Amino acid sequence: MMKKLLFALIATFGLYASSMATEMNTKHVSKETAVKNEKAWRCTMSVTIYVNGDAVGYDHYITTTNGSCHTFFKAIKKMYTDQGFSMN
Repeated sequence: MMKKLLFALIATFGLYASSMATEMNTKHVSKETAVKNEKAWRCTMSVTIYVNGDAVGYDHYITTTNGSCHTFFKAIKKMYTDQGFSMN
């Protein structure tokens, strides 16, 4: 019991320290990068997985691109069809 409690305490402290380090690590974005991000397309796709008419899963995909979202959608569709799922 004591080992589990000690492990939980150490794990909690590790997560806290990690979040503090991430919070303190500021990232400066150049003007050029900010302009590229501002002009970028944000592509989102939600997928509900059905088996025998019942919804068994749900996934949500998001990416940012300076091109078209078409390639992103094709890649997700291919991933599911390769696993044997039907995409309508």
